[in-house]
Amino acid sequence: MNATHERQVFEHVGFFEEVMNVHTGNCLGTRLVPEDKDRPCGYHGQREMTLLAPIQIQRGHKTITVQASKQRPLTVRTTYQFLCGRMI
Repeated sequence: MNATHERQVFEHVGFFEEVMNVHTGNCLGTRLVPEDKDRPCGYHGQREMTLLAPIQIQRGHKTITVQASKQRPLTVRTTYQFLCGRMI
């Protein structure tokens, strides 16, 4: 039995970051970001940062605000990813 698999090609439309809470491991959501040529995608593009102000992110189809302040900072890990659109 000879099976052939075609490779699917998708249109590349931008970049996004997945925002994860470091202490709980929960995914808080995603946000669109501009292209950063110096930052690799995936695991090697992870950055850890401390939020000192609220930020707007997407969770599913909703826009939510992640609450953070100088009194209650939030440590998050972001992963840089490709945003793909429709199949070409």
